[in-house]
Amino acid sequence: MAAAPSDEVEKEEERGMGSPTRQAQLIAAHMGLNVAALTATLTSRPGMVIALYDGDASAAATQMTAWTTSVGILEFVLNPWCGWLSDNFGRKPCLLLSPVVSVLLKLNAFRNPSLRNLAMERIISGAATTLSGTTSSSSALSDICPTSTSLSLATAQLGTAAGLGVLLGPQLGNAVASRRGARQALLAGVAISAIQFVLVLTTVKESNPPGKRVVETAKVPAKQNNPLNFLQILTKDKGLCGLITVAALQCCVEGKVISDMNTFYISVEAQMSDNQRSLWITLFGACMAIAGQVARGTIGKLGQRGHTTFSNLATIAGFLLLGSAATPATVWGVLPFFLLSTERRSAVTALADKRAVAVGIGRGEFAGAFANLRAMVVAVAPMMYGFFYVKGKQLGRPGLGYWMGALIIGLAELRHRALKDEDIGLA
Repeated sequence: MAAAPSDEVEKEEERGMGSPTRQAQLIAAHMGLNVAALTATLTSRPGMVIALYDGDASAAATQMTAWTTSVGILEFVLNPWCGWLSDNFGRKPCLLLSPVVSVLLKLNAFRNPSLRNLAMERIISGAATTLSGTTSSSSALSDICPTSTSLSLATAQLGTAAGLGVLLGPQLGNAVASRRGARQALLAGVAISAIQFVLVLTTVKESNPPGKRVVETAKVPAKQNNPLNFLQILTKDKGLCGLITVAALQCCVEGKVISDMNTFYISVEAQMSDNQRSLWITLFGACMAIAGQVARGTIGKLGQRGHTTFSNLATIAGFLLLGSAATPATVWGVLPFFLLSTERRSAVTALADKRAVAVGIGRGEFAGAFANLRAMVVAVAPMMYGFFYVKGKQLGRPGLGYWMGALIIGLAELRHRALKDEDIGLA
């Protein structure tokens, strides 16, 4: 265990960090560029893969689904290691991981767009995006933000940046691909990642300098080779367990979890045209971008617990509306509710992070463990929604899956309200 730094060293390190607000903004910019680089090839990749399968779209879709699953598996294995590495060797190397991997693998795929190279780019770069993005950015923000309230606000800002990345990345990639061919979208991703690398290298300060690191050696391999280590964290403290339970239930309604159900519901049940669906997706991305700023306002006015209740109730109302009738009117009408509810997890995860540190868990260790719990939810929840979508169609209620989502968030809110302030560090 490293010795605690002296007060003089701590003050010197704080001066070297620069403005916490400025550093939080730079990490948010890193997150936005991270997502933009990932999504730059979103619209062009299917065409390249279909061409390699001689026009067989079904075979290409099956292959790409396998790649997506592989991304999740790789993240599940590497998340704990990423958290431990950032605790022991600093956040900045982990933040730089994604742009370096992205540039190398996208250039390789551009040079030779074979099935193998495209798979490497999608799987390894996709996993690195999560490791450098959500996992490492959360740890860095926790270093920078002294209170759970400031961390909640910074996390909401991270969501805004990710939403902008979702909006801008595909647009840039598609614009380049439409003019110069699908392969050129890979170069668009390279350009974004290069900007990201320079930004992090030159402007982002190391938020976990050597004097503040908690270094472990002997116990590391056994702990980090266990991707289920989040189970140990759940038993560490009852307040932390409660916060993580709320956050895990909230993960059940994230965009990536319900995306397949949204696709079928909007196209098959609501029978919206391609142009209408495209516009809806664009507006959904805009809601993601604006939701972060809305959350900063609700956290400031209602507090962290008030914001959590407000966004949970907005989620329940939106899902009940969407499931009530499969019509274009309900699909368009739910967007304002997404605007109010997308950052439902910002305050809870910030409180959980600070609680984890208070009970002796490393910031990186907690971020990696929670990322793995989230990965499990993201893997299992879509199958649940698929089951209720099919069952709902048989009952004449194709929106039944959304009602189940509303029920899950209702349970999350009940668990949230059962928590006492003193158990989660607010008393």
